[in-house]
Amino acid sequence: TVLIPITYSKQTKKLLSLEDLIQPARKDWLAALSAEARKQLSEQVQKRKLDSSADWIAQGTEAKHEHFAVFRLEKKGIRFIFQQYQVAPYASGMPEIVVPLTLFK
Repeated sequence: TVLIPITYSKQTKKLLSLEDLIQPARKDWLAALSAEARKQLSEQVQKRKLDSSADWIAQGTEAKHEHFAVFRLEKKGIRFIFQQYQVAPYASGMPEIVVPLTLFK
């Protein structure tokens, strides 16, 4: 199973990238997103909500655009959904985190 993200603007009738959506004010936004993802996923492991390892999480959340390609805008922030095997084994499904928009300001 693979998720294919489509984020579309009804106003401009164009596809939106993550950068288009968040319009980051900080230059290190991708590194900050990577660090936040690692923190949240590690907390899920500690709470036994996710079966993974620190190495697996670190590799799947490196500060690269492709690692954060599947997202959805929500009232609380942006929900990122990780593909199977990206940050955890297949049996863990597709782990998710929610990042507040304030992270990018």
